Amino acid sequence: LAMARVYADVPFDVDKGGYDTALQPRARPLDMGGHPNPVLLPMVAEGLRFLLRDLGGPHAVAAHATSLSTAAVDRLSSSSSTKWTYPRLRAPHILGLRSSSSTFDAADFAADVQKRENLHITGRFGILRIGFHVYNDLNDVDRLLQALS
Repeated sequence: LAMARVYADVPFDVDKGGYDTALQPRARPLDMGGHPNPVLLPMVAEGLRFLLRDLGGPHAVAAHATSLSTAAVDRLSSSSSTKWTYPRLRAPHILGLRSSSSTFDAADFAADVQKRENLHITGRFGILRIGFHVYNDLNDVDRLLQALS
């Protein structure tokens, strides 16, 4: 009962989680199943240099993504449309939207938005998942809101 109150704003059944978490026979957690790949280490090192040197570090990336997500929520909140609902408690850089339509297919809608607007969102369990990142800007928020209208 206490857990139900904690997760009241979560738009899916937290007890089911949506994914099968059982390991396959002989599977080992965190084992990619291969041999060490010496090419990966320099690639990871360059990725970390790019993150720290060019993007300002993880906090700068998080702040940018959060500002875009907040802008999207603010604009959705100020619109007169009641077409979309979202949880009050959420990760700051990710937005999950549920349609008020009972016939809404999130996966089909996400595929259509990707095809029409070249915006990469996903739809699972009736919810659109919108994740903002370093390559997004306010123009993408505008295009997203246009696609949602």
